[in-house]
Amino acid sequence: KAGNNIQVCPNLEAIAERLEGLVEVLVQLTYYLAISAVKQLQADAARVKGQNGWISYDDMLSQVAAALHSDHGPGLIKALRAKYKIAFVDEFQDTDHVQWTIFRRLFLQSQRHGVNNRLFLIGDPKQAIYGFRGADIFSYQRAVQTAQQSYTLFHNWRSDPLLIQAVNVLFSSVSRPFIFDNISFEH
Repeated sequence: KAGNNIQVCPNLEAIAERLEGLVEVLVQLTYYLAISAVKQLQADAARVKGQNGWISYDDMLSQVAAALHSDHGPGLIKALRAKYKIAFVDEFQDTDHVQWTIFRRLFLQSQRHGVNNRLFLIGDPKQAIYGFRGADIFSYQRAVQTAQQSYTLFHNWRSDPLLIQAVNVLFSSVSRPFIFDNISFEH
């Protein structure tokens, strides 16, 4: 209790250092085991899905993205561009990186090849609510930076005017109402 007592335990400091090192190794092993378990669960889930012919929504997206970049990608892209000249993606603020990659590859990169496909993205970053399922506001922001043109609707036709007025009063009194500076508050 009085600190190091060399007379009673001359190796106390060395033992304490070794114990601290052991604790560090145990923490690292815990992380390793957790990562290893997650990787094993992912492998097991992929195996079971493959055996049963199951496919998830995320699998569909990743398989389309992979197909667009595969050896068969150019033919698939050409066929999809021929079939879909225009795409409208509503609620774009709730898309993810994989979805944005697919749309960008099919529609924006088509313009470099002399194809005149069009992509219209409709969204409001203040309404992004699907982060829990992988939606990525940063993909939305990259898309906005990529857009040739953008338009903002300044009239809200969906909400009660008194509610809009109350929200405007509440948010206009805050100097920075949103986490990201490039998401503006218009009233």
